[in-house]
Amino acid sequence: MSVPTRVAPARRAAQPAPAPWLASLPTAAIAVAFVALAARLILFVHRYAVNILFWDQWSYYQPLFDGDNPLPRFFWQWGFHRMGLSYPAIWALAQISQWDSRYEAFFNVAVVILEALAALWLKRRLTGRLAIWDIAIPVMLLNLFQYEIFLGAPNPENRLPLLLVLLFCLCLLVERVRLRYALLLLVNFVTTFTGYGVFVGCLTPLILLFELARDRAHWRLKLAALGVSLATLAAFFNGYVFSPSVDCYQFPHPRPLEYLQFFTLMYQTFFGFRQEFTWWTPIPALILLAGCGYSAWRLLRSRDYQPMLPVMVLYGFSFVFAAEAAIGRVCLGVGTAIASRYVTYEALGFLALYLTLVTLPRPAPRNGLALLLLSSVVATHALNDGVATRRAEYYFKKDDWKNCYLRYEDIEQCDKRTKFALYPNPAEVHMAEKMAFLKAHKLNLYKD
Repeated sequence: MSVPTRVAPARRAAQPAPAPWLASLPTAAIAVAFVALAARLILFVHRYAVNILFWDQWSYYQPLFDGDNPLPRFFWQWGFHRMGLSYPAIWALAQISQWDSRYEAFFNVAVVILEALAALWLKRRLTGRLAIWDIAIPVMLLNLFQYEIFLGAPNPENRLPLLLVLLFCLCLLVERVRLRYALLLLVNFVTTFTGYGVFVGCLTPLILLFELARDRAHWRLKLAALGVSLATLAAFFNGYVFSPSVDCYQFPHPRPLEYLQFFTLMYQTFFGFRQEFTWWTPIPALILLAGCGYSAWRLLRSRDYQPMLPVMVLYGFSFVFAAEAAIGRVCLGVGTAIASRYVTYEALGFLALYLTLVTLPRPAPRNGLALLLLSSVVATHALNDGVATRRAEYYFKKDDWKNCYLRYEDIEQCDKRTKFALYPNPAEVHMAEKMAFLKAHKLNLYKD
């Protein structure tokens, strides 16, 4: 009787390694998209930015008119927040440019480009590589719907905090514990004192408390870091005076539902829509809130919670800013939520959503949902492509006003001739006297 021979299972053929050029294709595609979008943004600002002080610049340039030392202005309270790094930046740009306003606009362009680079770096730190879908990051952050931060009053105090927030997120992923907390506290201090970065200053103690509760390792270091973060907040509020941004501010608002309408309308603007509140307006905000809820669940349930901390910071910063804007400005009308300058803050929320999707554990929903978000952003941005150009043409009226003033040197006459104003109440900011100063020193519109 013969014993049947046991046949060994056939070995699977080794899968051929992908060609080197194929492996580098996502990075190359992202680089091409990044350069194209950055070039488009630079050319857009070059076309429409005008060298003349506008709106808030007539006020926050006051220390320059007075010849003040820029360093103490780091702690200068400007409205709701403090100037921080932005005022030294304003001062330095003024010195090298003869107060050319276009330099501030291009400075903001540079900051936004650095934000996009930092966001790509953050995504790579979270997932270990770049994927083709990561084209979504420059598409979201280098969009033209934020035209007001370049063509209106390009105050760096509203741009630098966003770059600092992303640097803060990167610090959360540093592996060496002592270095991690040293960098976190340094970036937190600078961010807290720079514009709306104060919201990060409020989030940092909560992050440190969470880490202390989840993991008692290095508890002395964490307690010390918590103390420093609280001291930073105390320093911020030392001598602080509550100063609403608008005269009509009232809390609580007599129509509380408008808070929610304002909040949700802001996130619609990220896609280029500028309509009034409709039934579908809350959808983008609700999607972000769902993504935030899922990320919070993963943060609480996962043993390796650190990768989710940067995502939650981005969600938290975006939501807190939107809530503050709604509380502070809803008295102006719900429609003011579509202001272009808010888009940059909204973009961080959608960046957080994208990072939520690309860190999903299963590849099918991860890739499918990332592609869906990328497609939605590209499609809506293409659909509303003309919005930025039309609004840019409005701000380019500053050029007509500038030419008028160089000819007639009459503020009221130029307001009427151009149907455009550099400031609603010129006497309030002593515009005539400041124009005389600019002329005498060949600055700003008189530099040429």
